Amino acid sequence: MFMTNALYKLSQPKLAIKYLALMTALLSFWSCSDHEKVAQELYIQSTQDIKHGLSDSAEYKLEKAITLHPGFTEARLSLGELKYYAGKFDEAIPIFNEIIESDSTNYTAVYLLANCYAKKGVFSKALELYPRAIKLRPDSVMAYNNYAAALTSLNQYDEALSEYQTVVTMLLKSSDPQAKHMLATAYFDAATALGRKGDYKKAVEAYQTAILLQPNFADAYYYLGITYYNMNDLQSTISAFRNAVKARPDFVKAYNDLGIVCGKTGDSASCLNYLGMSLVLQGKFADGITMYRRAIAHKHNFAEAQFNLGLAQSYSGDLVGAEKTFVQITEEKSDYLDAYLQLQTIYNQLGNKEKSEEMQRKALKLGAKAAKK
Repeated sequence: MFMTNALYKLSQPKLAIKYLALMTALLSFWSCSDHEKVAQELYIQSTQDIKHGLSDSAEYKLEKAITLHPGFTEARLSLGELKYYAGKFDEAIPIFNEIIESDSTNYTAVYLLANCYAKKGVFSKALELYPRAIKLRPDSVMAYNNYAAALTSLNQYDEALSEYQTVVTMLLKSSDPQAKHMLATAYFDAATALGRKGDYKKAVEAYQTAILLQPNFADAYYYLGITYYNMNDLQSTISAFRNAVKARPDFVKAYNDLGIVCGKTGDSASCLNYLGMSLVLQGKFADGITMYRRAIAHKHNFAEAQFNLGLAQSYSGDLVGAEKTFVQITEEKSDYLDAYLQLQTIYNQLGNKEKSEEMQRKALKLGAKAAKK
């Protein structure tokens, strides 16, 4: 996972650098040629455009500033950063190269050039540049982390894990408020390298550590499940996937894989239910409804599948069908609070105020009863 300044704030004081560059431009304004003065004015204006999200306007002004003043490194670097964060890597690369040619000690240019190559999948180039960035900024968590990610991409797992250990050590010593979140990501990335290496036991431990640091880390739960699957531990796989969808209720792939693994264990009803959820989340309501009906056919009074069927019917515009499904749920399970809440909404949409208020009263009664327990 390649990190940028947006996450690893502690090792890249970007705002301070921008402020210093801006002040330098202002202080030198009156001692410049007319072209340089205009270029600096454009640079200052571009910083305001960037602040207000006007990236196209900022790019235009920076390009014009560089044309007027080719040696204006701050403007060139700012333009490169704009193109990098906009995903225009092919345009950013020559800009960073030009900066490095005139100043090989420019950390930001070296680091972002390495990131450009990594994001393009040219990892051999990235591996040449990350050590240079680290040499320039030995305190850069970002450079170490992304170097490790590039090494992982080239299957150099032992080297990658060594770099991730450096990242973890640095973050454990950090007082930055974001360090805990970053640490969870570092353990997650290390677990990915361990999993690809085939060291599943250590990968599990690293994913679990990431989850301890960030309890709602859906991707960590999901890949923990994948690791358990590779270890042929299907029950642990199911548990991890369920935690993944609990942490991220719209996690389509996790629902799909959860359904497949449940099918492998012989739980056909759960298999069809989860596959139905995956389909509905993709907007394929008719297919999802078919799956839910098949799940209910396999397991009579399958409340979860029945509830999901009602939701899918409601989302697809079949309010009458949804009403019938939720009424059936309440008849079979009179304390199903969420079913009454759905009926309240459906009756309100159907214009049946009396029924909507009745469902609201029942829901409130059940809610108050549950609160006393």
